Amino acid sequence: MSTFNSFRYIYRPANRATGVKFLFMSQEKWQKDLLEIYGDVILIDSTFNTTDKRNQYLFLVVVRTRLDYQVVAQFLVENQDSATISEALDILKTRNPFLRPKFVVAVYAEAIHNAAKECFDDPQILLTS
Repeated sequence: MSTFNSFRYIYRPANRATGVKFLFMSQEKWQKDLLEIYGDVILIDSTFNTTDKRNQYLFLVVVRTRLDYQVVAQFLVENQDSATISEALDILKTRNPFLRPKFVVAVYAEAIHNAAKECFDDPQILLTS
């Protein structure tokens, strides 16, 4: 299995023989800086039902700055279950050790809700429709 892991990107191809699932995550330095400044409240958004023909789902981690909303990390995975989302959020947390959001805003999806509760230290979860 070949993987690519750098400060900016993580790429792990799927391997059906071993059960390893596809994962791509990216975060530029400026995104990391914004996350550190504004990461008390994060929004996790997903593109439900737009990329499901390829079994790839895009998730965006967003913060509100003084001027607007900015994407501070993005990950593409092949499942929308809580274990897959939790794995990606754990990687994000490992790469950003300061990340301890007080609030997580998410679309009402049980998988995102469960993953956020599992990954972060008791955040208040705000659900949108």
